Amino acid sequence: LVIRGPRGFQAVQKCAAISTTPSVDQHLARARLLLAEYEDLLVLQSKKEAALAADANEITALSATVASKFAALVLEVNALWSSRTTARALPVDMGCFVQLDSLIQEYVQVTLQVGVPNLDVDARLGAFARRYAQSLFTFDQRYESWLPIGLYEFEVEVTNPVATSSNDAQTSASSSSAAPTGCGFEQCWEFATFKAPYSERRPSDQRAVAKGFAIVRQLPEATLANLTVQQRTVVRRNDRPKQPNQLVFLFVINRTISEGAPPVPAPRAGETLPVTQTLVMYGPQGYVFPEDCTAITAMADVFGRLDLWPLDQNLTAWTTPATGMITMCDGVGNVATITLTGITGLVPRRRYALRVDIRTNPVTTPWRNYWFLEFYGQNYYDELGNVIGKRHAEASVPFIGFEVWTFSDVQVVPRTTERSSEDTIAQNRGIIVNPVTVLFTAYNPVPVKGGQLRLKAPRQFRWLAADGTAATSAQNVMTGVLRPCAARLVARPAVLPPGAAAVVAEGSLGISFWEPVAVTCTIDPIFENVILLTFSGAHGIPALGRFALIADVVNPTVELPADIFELSSLRPSATLPELAAAQAGVEVMELLDVVEAVGFPITKGLQSLVVEPAAGTVARGSEVSTFKVIAAFVEQIFPGDEIHLQVPPFYMLRVPESQAESVYVRNRCLGILNRAMPGVLPGQALRCYAGINCVLRLVGNSLGARSAVQLHRPDRACGGLPGADVDIRRTLALPSKSGVAKEFDLGRGFRPGTFRVCYCHGDGGCSEHAQFCQEAGEVRIVDLCAAGSCPATELPCETRCDPRTGYCLELKALSLKVQDGELCNHGDGSLGCCLNGLCINSTTGLPIVPPNLANASATSGAVVAPTSCAFDQFVCTDRELLWVVGHEGYARLQTIYFDVAAHHPSNVPPEDNVFSVAHVREGMIRGRRVLSAYGIQPQFASVSVSLAGRLRAGGALSQIDLQVVPVQAASSIWIRGKIPIGFDFSQATVPKPFSIISVADDTIEVEAQLIPDVLFRILISDVRLPPKGGLGIFDIISYAGSKLMDSTYNIATFRTPIHIDVSEVEAMNQYKRDTTGQFKVEASFGNRLGEWARLSARLRFSTGVSAPFRLVIRADSWRFSPLSTILLEQHNTKGSFSKTFNQVTDIDDDGSSDNLVLGITTDLQDEQLHSYLLTVEIFAPGPADCACWAAGTCMLCNSNWTLEALDRGSLPLATNDGLLLGFPLVSEMTFAVFSNRAPPNSLLDLTLRFSNVAAIPATSLIVTAPFGYNFPYTCMPLSTETNITVNQSVTPYFETCIGRLNKAVLNMGSTGLFRSTTVTLRVTSPRITAEDNRWYVEGRLSRENTQVAWGVADGVKIEGLRQVSVEYASFQMLETAFLFRLVSEMEVRDRGSIVVLPPPGYLLSCEGFLPYAMPKGLTTEGKLSCARSRQGIRVSFVNATLQAGPEFAFVTRGGTAAASTTDVAQDTFTVQILEDTGYVVESNYEVPATHLIGYGGVQTPTLLWYDTPTRGETVFATVAIRIPMLAAPGLEMIRIGVPELVRHGVASTSRANRADGVTLVWQPSTLQLDVPGIFSDYLQWTSVGKSAGVQGLFSSRSSSTNLSGISGSVAADSQAGSEAPVETDDRRWLDLGRSDEVGVRFNPALPFPPSELFVMFPVVLPLGDLPALNVWRVTFVFNGSAPTSFVIPGFALGEQAPASLQTHAQHAFQNAGLNYLAHSKRQVSHSLRSARCECCTLLVPLVWLLVRWAGG
Repeated sequence: LVIRGPRGFQAVQKCAAISTTPSVDQHLARARLLLAEYEDLLVLQSKKEAALAADANEITALSATVASKFAALVLEVNALWSSRTTARALPVDMGCFVQLDSLIQEYVQVTLQVGVPNLDVDARLGAFARRYAQSLFTFDQRYESWLPIGLYEFEVEVTNPVATSSNDAQTSASSSSAAPTGCGFEQCWEFATFKAPYSERRPSDQRAVAKGFAIVRQLPEATLANLTVQQRTVVRRNDRPKQPNQLVFLFVINRTISEGAPPVPAPRAGETLPVTQTLVMYGPQGYVFPEDCTAITAMADVFGRLDLWPLDQNLTAWTTPATGMITMCDGVGNVATITLTGITGLVPRRRYALRVDIRTNPVTTPWRNYWFLEFYGQNYYDELGNVIGKRHAEASVPFIGFEVWTFSDVQVVPRTTERSSEDTIAQNRGIIVNPVTVLFTAYNPVPVKGGQLRLKAPRQFRWLAADGTAATSAQNVMTGVLRPCAARLVARPAVLPPGAAAVVAEGSLGISFWEPVAVTCTIDPIFENVILLTFSGAHGIPALGRFALIADVVNPTVELPADIFELSSLRPSATLPELAAAQAGVEVMELLDVVEAVGFPITKGLQSLVVEPAAGTVARGSEVSTFKVIAAFVEQIFPGDEIHLQVPPFYMLRVPESQAESVYVRNRCLGILNRAMPGVLPGQALRCYAGINCVLRLVGNSLGARSAVQLHRPDRACGGLPGADVDIRRTLALPSKSGVAKEFDLGRGFRPGTFRVCYCHGDGGCSEHAQFCQEAGEVRIVDLCAAGSCPATELPCETRCDPRTGYCLELKALSLKVQDGELCNHGDGSLGCCLNGLCINSTTGLPIVPPNLANASATSGAVVAPTSCAFDQFVCTDRELLWVVGHEGYARLQTIYFDVAAHHPSNVPPEDNVFSVAHVREGMIRGRRVLSAYGIQPQFASVSVSLAGRLRAGGALSQIDLQVVPVQAASSIWIRGKIPIGFDFSQATVPKPFSIISVADDTIEVEAQLIPDVLFRILISDVRLPPKGGLGIFDIISYAGSKLMDSTYNIATFRTPIHIDVSEVEAMNQYKRDTTGQFKVEASFGNRLGEWARLSARLRFSTGVSAPFRLVIRADSWRFSPLSTILLEQHNTKGSFSKTFNQVTDIDDDGSSDNLVLGITTDLQDEQLHSYLLTVEIFAPGPADCACWAAGTCMLCNSNWTLEALDRGSLPLATNDGLLLGFPLVSEMTFAVFSNRAPPNSLLDLTLRFSNVAAIPATSLIVTAPFGYNFPYTCMPLSTETNITVNQSVTPYFETCIGRLNKAVLNMGSTGLFRSTTVTLRVTSPRITAEDNRWYVEGRLSRENTQVAWGVADGVKIEGLRQVSVEYASFQMLETAFLFRLVSEMEVRDRGSIVVLPPPGYLLSCEGFLPYAMPKGLTTEGKLSCARSRQGIRVSFVNATLQAGPEFAFVTRGGTAAASTTDVAQDTFTVQILEDTGYVVESNYEVPATHLIGYGGVQTPTLLWYDTPTRGETVFATVAIRIPMLAAPGLEMIRIGVPELVRHGVASTSRANRADGVTLVWQPSTLQLDVPGIFSDYLQWTSVGKSAGVQGLFSSRSSSTNLSGISGSVAADSQAGSEAPVETDDRRWLDLGRSDEVGVRFNPALPFPPSELFVMFPVVLPLGDLPALNVWRVTFVFNGSAPTSFVIPGFALGEQAPASLQTHAQHAFQNAGLNYLAHSKRQVSHSLRSARCECCTLLVPLVWLLVRWAGG
């Protein structure tokens, strides 16, 4: 079957043609799996049979398993083919592939090839069905794959084209020859079938084309609305079959016009054209729209009433003038076209509702129950109003329809189709009572109270009353009484009994195994073809229940075609009670489901039919025997007519499969003998002896007087050539008047061998091989004297050996002639040939010619086969014989006799125990009769011995279930378990009313009453099973007193599994396996629910286990990681080695499985010297999966572990009986540890929040904190330990907390930790976060001291102040300013303090404390104070708040150490924020100190300025830096940074003292005594050894303290030639890259001489206030090391520079010949300044001379 599609479609090369019914494809998957299991069993059986004796116990058991699997597979195949036929699916063994021919690659071409499936398993499945379920196929299609004629529905997945395409009507064919055409539209699909072989491309059917479909955009939404009960009632929704209906559709559209088109039609002649849109609805097959359908859109009508309009579904009302009105609704079959005309039409992306009427629903729910919608937007026009382009189109994806309220899967199955006759003298007065079975599945439930089933047969039928009569309706009306009928209702159980599968596999319905439903049946008083069933029990009919209704009907007296049976269900109506009360007789039943099912034709019967055993009145069960059929037909039987014989279930008519060698032999009947056929009977066994004439006596029917026989080779069929070198001995019959037997004398002279005997009837002559067409049987010619030693005779052609016996004749005078043609000796040495007892000279004698040999000739030319060669053809399946009549046929009413051999079942079949004989001509039944079958005498009733106890391993005490159906009554039953050795009944017990008569080791006799044909069952408990295990062989005998009644010997029963001993079991989770010590705490806890562990166990087997088999390990709710499995075999003396296995576990996507299945390919040895170590990763169940918790049988979650060796048998090869009790599992306790802040070394209130508590509430918690934490003895805050009343059923209650070191024990109330909660604990934190910062909580039950849960969580991080810093110059032995800045994340109210502790060697002082940003006062009384605290300071605040978030800063005075400590951990500042109580709120113990360096004893710089600072003005600032000693090279730059918002005003790099530049004044320093200056105080002038500017740094700006530097006087020798190493390049000596920083570059290669350096430059103040953090920074930048900065408090607005510093700077500038105040706007009078300068100028040389003189 080849399918070709339009351009653009694509498909994968290996496609799949699946059924349109998903359940059918699922059914196929199950059949595939079952076939694979059956084939595996066959392979195993073949291997076992090759290795073991045929009667081995294991072979017997395996054969039973194979037979059971075979029966199940046959049942599954029958059901699969039935479901596929109903669903119109393609044959199973039909493949699918996509043709990739280059000529058609633009067009998809799918080829479905018969007999070449994509999967090999489907080919095997089809072959299995044709062999073992032949009733599914016609006779001519049972031996190879066919695609039968008929209607098919299937799906092949293709990919739609990428681009949209239209499908408009067209009359001309496509220009491309490869595209399918001829359907009348643009898009066509072509279908063609071809004969085999496909390579020849010979068409089978004429090519057909079908209309394709357009490719359009997808509708966003389209669906059927789900109506409420009230809405259904009002709109008259009716989902019953063949009824009118009202359906509401919901849909949304994307667009109404194509992209780029105008949104509304173009105007023409001043008018607006109306919008016309179209909606097309496609329903499933079976729905019919009215030709003039009705589409309802009004809000008040769509759902019945306006108040029923659903407000929650976002629906848009569309019946408006703008939207438009429905102008046409046109229905054609299952398609409705709705036209809408309006101003705007439907609007995109709005949800619309539309109600459409349906004329009739389908009879049943369609197999493909999908609807879909198409939408076509409006046309758009050009400026003249002409239509241009194509309408925009959209289509929905198929959406599911509703289920029709009807019965489904309905079948009407009659027992017979024979018509009744009016022959009053015939049996039963000619009435044919026909039990009709109606199978159905209900859609709606039928209530038991008031519910009814109504079955209506065609009007010519009459239902049979319970009294066996079929009265007319007139009689019923006259009596006025409803007549009961003999109908019954049965329900299919959820699980069919084991025997049902075999019955269904035989082709029966299996309803004898269904459960009866109590009903009362009555015949309608008016219509005798209608019966009513009401429920008289406790059960009605549930929805989707499968039922069978069986009732007897009287067949009509005339032949009829198949007519309709109508089945309906009803219930009391809730809408008509008042009407019923007001008017008697009104039917108040509401129709539920209704279905019309095709019944069966009524055919002619037979004149007579007898089927009976050939011997006796009953047949012996489980044996092959013959039954005879005597039939007379009411019509003449012509050659070519068929006679069908169907036998009851479990009969077997054909040769068993094991004897089959070909298709012909496989369908060969066990034995057919047509006693009415003219000619010889086949299958006759004949025998002849060498040395005497071979006379064949053949029997038959009407044997001809001119008949003849000839011999063929055994491998040559009659009617053909006999074979080379065959002495055919063609011989005419000897004269005889008998037509039943004829003799044929073939003479003598045969060589020994076997030959086929072929018979010629003589009706057309017997001169050609083709006329010897009937097979009579085989003749065997033997020479019994060939090896004899009888005495010789006097004549060479005589013998004393009797050729018939091979014995020697006793009398010597007697002799027999030897066989003609034998060589003989003349006595003169010459050889001759024997002829009639005489030795004839071979040279002169005549050749020996057998009788009639002259008549033999080769077939030449065409020979017309005589009538006698028009053979009967017999083909047998399991239960059916097809007889194609040959010869002249048979006359009407002629009695026909034939015998049929069959293998009879062991007992009478439970269903369909009838014989059926039918006369068929050209597919039409010309006569048929069904006859009850004869009886079967069982040799012994069914016997079943099974293992019923929970313990099944060898050596265990278990229970045996014995079930017997006796043939004869008995009073006791004797049982012996004889194999394997070890069965022991000595401890056995039986339930009452049974009693034990005697026990002796492996035998037991029980007193019990056995009733024929009634299942007898007894459970024998405490039976010791054989320790080594093995297949059980039992003897079972029943007695009536001492008389033996029934017996069964050597019956194969259950297989006792080998015992598996499991020891050294351990489950180690990831923590227990850790060898690093990282998880030693976790390793001390128990295994938790929902976690992985490694299982290890040692296995020992009580006896060896033969491979192959599967080793299965499972435990409730546990999962395995199969790929991690390791199996080691350990020998007691030879050591360990790996055991190979195949991984056959079904592994999920995550790599796990519910159980572990290992395919063991080598034998496992017994426990004497061998054991096996198994390891595998396992996953513990979660709390919701714990089976013993669900059953309430355990406290801690535990599971029994089962280990089994399986080989597809009903019982395992080996097992531990699940006696391994696994590992108690504790829960994972999930918690979190948190605190608002966790400052170091502080007393914290930590909170433990439990989010996932144990499945078993713990009553005691052990909390283990990281090392460094310290719990107080009472570790619960005082507020949580107060005696308050707590409802412990609502909230977990913590009673006490006892702490010691880093552990705390929490004791709880009786309800324990049963839900999520929090608890606060008090603990002292460590100084730093522990390296292992994990907290552990162990949950225990206090009373039992049992662990029930544990958990681990990360602890809080010990966090100091995150934003804290200290700035100072990192020079050794330096008294300088320290700037502290910090941001707190915690708020401290009212009062508190900030404590600062410096590193060792440092010293901080409150002198010079200067707050910049500190806690603000809550009141006017708020105050701030500073006090010494050890070597640091404490800054306290009162009536103030230290807020979280803002930065706080202050400056204090201090001194650095002589050198940084070598312990880096101690070289840190500690900053703490404390509450008034001393509780540490924030802290940081690791504020790093900078590494101290030495640089010429540098001193803290001083800052001075002029003029008075005012907003927006320029101030000239001077920074004085003193380096009293020679400093090493390396200084690259000194940067002076101004505060935020301030910028420098330097614009020139000139070295001159300019107002826009930097003035650098340098003067060397000397350690000699200073000479008092002229213009300054003596003491001030001589204070050279003090640090310049430090004493006055923190004092008031108006202080008179003067920390001047050295004077301009220098020693003539000491500093001669010393200069500041300032960069000489005028362009580089300044760094002005930033507006808030001025840098002076130095030569880093030169040392820095002792000196004092003044740097003056202009700064521009902001227009507003100065910043809160008003500090200047002087940074020394070194080559190869980190820079270090001095912090200098800045000046305030309006503040004057200290006068002493001003004077000192003036001296230095004057010494350099510069005017310090040159840029001041407020200088004294110029003349005064000039005079002073002149004096200074004169005095300088004088001072210099005096100094030189003093030194000299």
